[in-house]
Amino acid sequence: MQKTVNTKILIRSAVPIAIAGAISLTSCYANPTPAPKPVEIEPTPIVQTEPVITKYTLKGVTFHDYNGDGIYQENEPVVPGIELKITPSSNTEKEISLKTDAKGEYNIKLDPGKYRLNVIPGKVLGYNDQPFSYIGISKAEYKTIYEDLDLEINSDLKYDVALMQGFLTLPFSRETKFLLTDYPFGIADFVDMDDEIGIKTWNDSRRTYNNHSGIDYYIEENTSILAAASGTVIKDAGPSNINQGQPVFILHDRAPYFLPTVTAYIHLNKALVKPGDKVNRGDVIGFSGKNMGGGIYDGKHLHFGILLISEKSPWGYYYKDAYRNCTAPLEIKPLLRE
Repeated sequence: MQKTVNTKILIRSAVPIAIAGAISLTSCYANPTPAPKPVEIEPTPIVQTEPVITKYTLKGVTFHDYNGDGIYQENEPVVPGIELKITPSSNTEKEISLKTDAKGEYNIKLDPGKYRLNVIPGKVLGYNDQPFSYIGISKAEYKTIYEDLDLEINSDLKYDVALMQGFLTLPFSRETKFLLTDYPFGIADFVDMDDEIGIKTWNDSRRTYNNHSGIDYYIEENTSILAAASGTVIKDAGPSNINQGQPVFILHDRAPYFLPTVTAYIHLNKALVKPGDKVNRGDVIGFSGKNMGGGIYDGKHLHFGILLISEKSPWGYYYKDAYRNCTAPLEIKPLLRE
């Protein structure tokens, strides 16, 4: 007997499987798992900072520049209590005032830039109670104390301030031996500064005589004679009576007087320079000799004079004392005899 299969039942049981398969395939391909969103990182904010400006040290020592070369040396004393003024060249900052300590030193921190350094004059006196009037830069250059010293600060800087009482230095080296020991530097006769006649004394019995136009330094013959300041050698500066031996005359461009200023070196045995030569302070210009008249130590000495050139003088110039009244108003006296 043939069994009858109930097809309705088979169809019904197959439908759920097909549907389930369709649902399963749809879940795998039509609705995939969504990818994770990228994490957004907030940018680090840039902090604006002020630029760091390095300050530099400016320091130095103020000293009495005996040698007139702008260089601090062992034989030159420091000068404490000097007032300094430092001013930025840009004028955007206030000036700075300071004073050198007991060792003559100063020390200050400054921003990079250009500055002007000034020495306040008249507060401290030097040798023989004369004020400092000049600042030595080098053997070839000096400035008056009223002029600026220009500085540029771009690193630590040591700047020594070389103070001078006059624009001249001594016309011989510190090793020079003097024949006359009664007075400093072997001086026998100073410049005559009055109208009295004959031999006379001044300032603790120091000697001079009528119309003596310079200073007599008693030293051995053939002692090296040095230029007392920088300048140009010229041929002559006056009458022939001061031209004994081989004289040297040096014209100084930046002398403090209102007349052209010449230094005279008389009675030399030998001159090493000639007219037109440029010389610096401290250059050897010749060797000393003696005058024709003899005198103590057989007349061995250097006659050193400061001559002020002027057409108003019947002799062509006036003379000036290197030691007295160095900074006082000009005192002039015509030259009559050497």
